[in-house]
Amino acid sequence: YILHNYLTGKLLHQYRCCECQNIKQIEEVFWDISLHMSDKNQPQYEFQNLVKNLLQDEELKDEDNLYFCETCNAKSKLTIKSTRVIQLPKYLIVVLNRFYFDKQELRKKKIMSKVDVPTEIMADMFIQNQQDEDVYNLYACVIHKGGSSEFGHYLCLGRAAQQHQNAEQIEGDTKMELEIEKSQKWVMFDDSNITEYENGEQCISCLLYTSPSPRDS
Repeated sequence: YILHNYLTGKLLHQYRCCECQNIKQIEEVFWDISLHMSDKNQPQYEFQNLVKNLLQDEELKDEDNLYFCETCNAKSKLTIKSTRVIQLPKYLIVVLNRFYFDKQELRKKKIMSKVDVPTEIMADMFIQNQQDEDVYNLYACVIHKGGSSEFGHYLCLGRAAQQHQNAEQIEGDTKMELEIEKSQKWVMFDDSNITEYENGEQCISCLLYTSPSPRDS
């Protein structure tokens, strides 16, 4: 229950049958948002463009991907699917989907393109007509080292937290806080080795953003 309150958000999927114009809406609880890279030859991706691609309308018209319309009681030849984010969690996990299936070689491959990852994002990047101005700060990311989905090694980068003492007294106990600030250093976790991170291009696979704003339970 606690994890649900902090780590889950909600998506709204809408399917519109182009034959009868019937619209069906389905809510989905998510633990992470997956952003897909569609072009293995593209040298660099912009994070915001990947989000836009996620929220773009999709035409379902391929024979193996047709939508069954309950009103028509048959598979629709053309259905427009739209996806919207209607609620973000306090801790937002974003997965950069680098792996794809090569139909010629019949195996999964990895896209090595660089992604321009922002250290700060606004909630309205995901939610249209967002009323407040929630800010999400990058707290940690997972790196996959290796050129294939079949092998490799995972590392983690985390923002170094500085423990400091708040002078305010609460019920006789000194209140201790952990604050994450933009100016603080990053730390690399490589199995049991923990070192200060030196800037360099990394193949990031997963991101964790945090928001200081409280979330509805």
